[in-house]
Amino acid sequence: MHPDFGAFLEEFRTEGRRLVLRMKDLWEGLGADVQTSLRSRRLDGARGGRVFVRLRAADPGVVLFFPAGSSLFDPGRRLQPVGPETRSVHLRDEGDLDLEVRRLLEAAYREAAPPK
Repeated sequence: MHPDFGAFLEEFRTEGRRLVLRMKDLWEGLGADVQTSLRSRRLDGARGGRVFVRLRAADPGVVLFFPAGSSLFDPGRRLQPVGPETRSVHLRDEGDLDLEVRRLLEAAYREAAPPK
């Protein structure tokens, strides 16, 4: 992990830090091909060089950005448009990290698969 990860975590309150670490563990657990990187004030999860999730600080909690979010199945309408393709969801605490958010994360990971 990036040497400034500790400084990145300092931007968050205690609950937010737990949520960041939980999200990072979740997306890294999706597959051995997941790379996590720290870019300025955000944490990126990528597969085959394609970023499928971005995490930024919010007060309270975090915001997850899905760069290809417009193609994700979102029956609960949790995703908010950020641009033509990108969608986001605000997680205030670990209680917001429900099955629906986990499924969105899994779907984003699957869609980031390198072409065969």
